[in-house]
Amino acid sequence: MNSTGKYLVWLPSRKGEKMKEIKLTQYLRPNGRPIPTTTEVPDEIGILMEGMILSCEVLMTGQVAFYAKYPEDKDEEEFLEISNNGPEVQEVLCKLILRKKEMRGAERTRQL
Repeated sequence: MNSTGKYLVWLPSRKGEKMKEIKLTQYLRPNGRPIPTTTEVPDEIGILMEGMILSCEVLMTGQVAFYAKYPEDKDEEEFLEISNNGPEVQEVLCKLILRKKEMRGAERTRQL
């Protein structure tokens, strides 16, 4: 839910799971005005995304684009996932967080 109290991207919680509220920035059409918004993800995903910057936008097709990066990332290191705007968006967001976290772990291993 964003600051106006409206859901802009529908992310339903999964029954029986402990959920953690996370923050995203949603960019609104037509000029990309940023607004803070929140959603819930399973606790284990919420823990993994600590320090990550998440954002999203609803595309002209009605699909949702999710972006994930760390503050120190270069522009080309930002990850992207696109989803239909419906029940599957939560799974896509979780997948994006997992992929970005795994890539960061792989990069740190290479640096050692």
